[in-house]
Amino acid sequence: MASINPLAFIEKLTGRDNYNTWKFAVKSYLEHEDLWECIDPGAKDAQKDVKAKSKIILLIDPVNYIHVQEARTAREVWLNLQRAFDDSGLSRKLALTIAGS
Repeated sequence: MASINPLAFIEKLTGRDNYNTWKFAVKSYLEHEDLWECIDPGAKDAQKDVKAKSKIILLIDPVNYIHVQEARTAREVWLNLQRAFDDSGLSRKLALTIAGS
């Protein structure tokens, strides 16, 4: 019996428009795979971190690789994407202010 690849069911992160649903799905996936601990500060398991980092990167559209290319850990990848796409971020507020001017 063939196993189902959960990565096939998670929509790739394309940008701010699908960030919140992507974040929810990927967090749930990493929790299921026992990898969410890699996002916490001070994660110690290097092998798990490599897996978590790879899985996150495989779930983003290649156009967004620019945000994560220099990241060394899964936590850095997660935080870089959060800074780039989270609507509550300062950059989003600045963009809305500038657009409204």
